[in-house]
Amino acid sequence: MSELLGSVISAAASATGKVFVIGAVGYVSVLRPKGNPLIESSFVGKISRVTFNLFTLSLVYSTMAIAVDFHTIQSMWFVVVSGIFVVSVSFLSATVLECLPIFKLENRTIFEALRIAATFPNIVAFPILLFPALCEYELVYEAFTELDPDNASAEEMETDCVEQSNQMIFVYFFAWNLMFWIFGNQILVRAGNRLKLGKEGDDDCQQSESYYKQVIFGLKAVLTSSGFIAMVLGLITASIPPLQRSLFESGGALRFIGSAIQSLAAASPSLSTIIVAASLVKETDDFISGKSNITESDNNVQLSSMETDENCYSEGVEMKAKSNCDDSLLSTQTSPISDGNHMKLSFTSSSLRSSKMIVWFGLSRLVLAPALVCTFLVGLDCGGVLMEINPLAKMVILLNSAVPGALIVVIVLKTRELTETATIVAEVYLPIYILSVVTISFWSSIGLIISIPDDNGNSFCSRYY
Repeated sequence: MSELLGSVISAAASATGKVFVIGAVGYVSVLRPKGNPLIESSFVGKISRVTFNLFTLSLVYSTMAIAVDFHTIQSMWFVVVSGIFVVSVSFLSATVLECLPIFKLENRTIFEALRIAATFPNIVAFPILLFPALCEYELVYEAFTELDPDNASAEEMETDCVEQSNQMIFVYFFAWNLMFWIFGNQILVRAGNRLKLGKEGDDDCQQSESYYKQVIFGLKAVLTSSGFIAMVLGLITASIPPLQRSLFESGGALRFIGSAIQSLAAASPSLSTIIVAASLVKETDDFISGKSNITESDNNVQLSSMETDENCYSEGVEMKAKSNCDDSLLSTQTSPISDGNHMKLSFTSSSLRSSKMIVWFGLSRLVLAPALVCTFLVGLDCGGVLMEINPLAKMVILLNSAVPGALIVVIVLKTRELTETATIVAEVYLPIYILSVVTISFWSSIGLIISIPDDNGNSFCSRYY
């Protein structure tokens, strides 16, 4: 057991280290060389679009087209259901923790934004790079491959391990999208509407009508999204063996097309991670450089607050602070009539509030949610529910519950004209992504321990009961 534990910790730490080295490259590329960085921050958005539409979609399609069969589709129900469960648990974790007096946030708009950010983790960029790194280890690919170890080479088993994990990640991503556009996006939309109207909400009829419209919009957004279409096309290709062979087998008539798609797909994991890290720099850089729409209308009006109560409202691009709005959350700026003591007090208060949000967010996103999911998986395992489920699914589900928040939340907040709230979420993200180096290594180790069968094929619970 001690030998297994040492191997698991080594594999998890090494794989996580690889992910964050590549992320560090993306982060530094936006900052250096100073004055002429490798990636201009203004280009990050465009590069992100290119990366997703060319490389990630190629990976989605090729993964589904090459390795999916009827048996695989049948076993994926658990991944879809678990994806919905993980989102629900993450939402509950953030809600319960915020109820504690020490973490209570006065501003409900910021709370709603951060709660949704904690509910929806970044389940593509990190996992599709982390699992190939894990599958390099003999301990991992021998445990998770569906090939016969006596007849398959190490390279074939490693490839099978990676393909299986990618299938599960993209099926999980479908459930994630469904929950985000039907549930998460609605909360962000309502938060934006409340801030615009300067009140807690509309009447019940308007809310009900708006909710159903947004649900229909969410379903349409999922079913017409490029990622879902790529999945469907991959499944169609896999269900037509002659087409599948011509695209992906050596000597096939369309092999040149399949090979090109696979070449594009191979670049997706690293580029996606680089873009995630670069995006974090872009958001904080916009805040520091004053591009976050925090402006001063004249010398007699204070700068708009980054933490405002529900009575604050937007007028065009500028956010004019009312007299009953709170002090700035993250900025140390005050009005020209403020004295030095007031600035010092404001900075101290802002730092405390910022630290409180980071601790609350980190505990809910990186600790409590994965702990509850882990308990859920072990309980199902001990109850015999997972006997027919691929053990790799447990690893995928736990790891996807332990990664930091998705950047799409920041993008949606900006589209709802909640630019200042988006900046606050980005500011919270940065230390959380750094801290996740440790937590992802830990949960990767736990995931391997509860997922890897022993030499006799027994699951985690079967070893002790």
